[in-house]
Amino acid sequence: MIDENGSIIADMGAVVLVNKTSVSKGKNDTFEITISPREHLSNEPVLEALDSDYTVKAVRGIGLDWVFHLNEIQRLAL
Repeated sequence: MIDENGSIIADMGAVVLVNKTSVSKGKNDTFEITISPREHLSNEPVLEALDSDYTVKAVRGIGLDWVFHLNEIQRLAL
């Protein structure tokens, strides 16, 4: 688990594959998370938000990096 500061707060088995993480917060509760693995990962890692609903889009970054773009899903209160 990674918090909004980029700190790994829980290891669910993937920490041995991670070299570095970084998180940047944008406008309107958007986030960009970059994960730099120690080795090539053919498929993107699974990334889920635990406390809010976000759409998550993964794209290849520089080198071995995976970059995740998170956009909060806006809900209408009825």
